[in-house]
Amino acid sequence: FKRIIYPLEPSILVIYAGENDIADGQPAIVVQSIFRQLIPAIRHFYPNMPIAYISLKPSPSRVSKMGQMNDTNNRIRNDIVLLFREVTFIDIWPDMLLPNGQPNPDL
Repeated sequence: FKRIIYPLEPSILVIYAGENDIADGQPAIVVQSIFRQLIPAIRHFYPNMPIAYISLKPSPSRVSKMGQMNDTNNRIRNDIVLLFREVTFIDIWPDMLLPNGQPNPDL
């Protein structure tokens, strides 16, 4: 973060993170733990910068991981509500599903 983001002096930070961790076999609780460490680290450098977190997306190539990805989304959403109220949670999950609950292959 310090090496890549800090020198850019952004006015907002939009985060999409965790999908590859889940795909690589990390459990949702580990991704949640990383998120819980990331926000305070960002706040150390940017105490007032707006932060948004984009939910993990369902993917046709990762259907077997959808339960873990949804669990991760729920954990991070709850952390934002309880611990990081200044962070905006952008939930893209439902918009990327077909009516049958499967990922839309056209997206």
